[in-house]
Amino acid sequence: MDGNGLASADTEEILTIAWLKQREPFDTAARNVAVLNSVTDYLHSIEQPQIIDLGAGTGNQTLFLLEKLTQPARFTLIEQHPTLLAAAREAMMKRFDGQCIDRHTMRVTTQHCTHTVTFAPINLLAWVADYKKATATRGSDFYLFTASALLDLLTTSEMETLSDCLSTDNTALYATLNYTGFTMSPTHPLDDAACEVFETHMTRTLDRGNPLGPQAVRYLLTHMAANTNHYRVGASQWQVTSEHAAFLHANLTFYQQALADSPTLVPWVVCRLEQLKREELMLGVMHEDLWIPPAQPVCFEDGAQSQSHLGVST
Repeated sequence: MDGNGLASADTEEILTIAWLKQREPFDTAARNVAVLNSVTDYLHSIEQPQIIDLGAGTGNQTLFLLEKLTQPARFTLIEQHPTLLAAAREAMMKRFDGQCIDRHTMRVTTQHCTHTVTFAPINLLAWVADYKKATATRGSDFYLFTASALLDLLTTSEMETLSDCLSTDNTALYATLNYTGFTMSPTHPLDDAACEVFETHMTRTLDRGNPLGPQAVRYLLTHMAANTNHYRVGASQWQVTSEHAAFLHANLTFYQQALADSPTLVPWVVCRLEQLKREELMLGVMHEDLWIPPAQPVCFEDGAQSQSHLGVST
């Protein structure tokens, strides 16, 4: 889409596009290598995987995977906001050799091969529900669900629906950047309180329920315990320094908005803003990357200090 098309979008979507573009290099740098290697090893064993990017946004997850695959794949980007999908299409055209087939489909040629990419401007939850219904008639193709910064936004019922889809024999999941916490340096006495209030805001009651927030990955793995024994979880973290002042400011503004109803945390916000101006502030945002392949008997979990499977050491 050209600049005039983007200019006609709502302000919220324009801000979302700016935010997603701003975070892309941090997302890429944060990816857990062990988890990614498990995903790519498995994908390379599939003749033509079908990859579904859930809540695709501006397509950062698909753009990343396009560069990793050495065999043709079919990608479908599920995103209810057409403006975000337009930005994803534009990004693919700029980065790769793209050829539009029709309004919703294009061929993308990377250095390795040519892929088919479909842009689906539909509601994520509606699509997942339809996928679940079609399980019996879909056939034997290999499907990979992939998502970035999505699982922590899902409610209990939404996660259970996703879990049911993953319980089919031919459906896998690669979900990156699922929030688990944040730290700042230098430390401040109100850091723990600020983090607690932010996460309470993150999991506040919405019309569709309460998002799972930092418990998302654990909830999914526990709910799926009877259906799969094989997964890999690994820590992924943003490291944001004073060299990235604009991104630091965007994150701090985000936290400030979440803490707006907590007057006791005003000193924390004021202090952090001053440290930002003096280029003294550093931010670490912790995430987990998750890989769940079709059922296999082995489980690996990669952590900074230890390995465990739902609390049992391995």
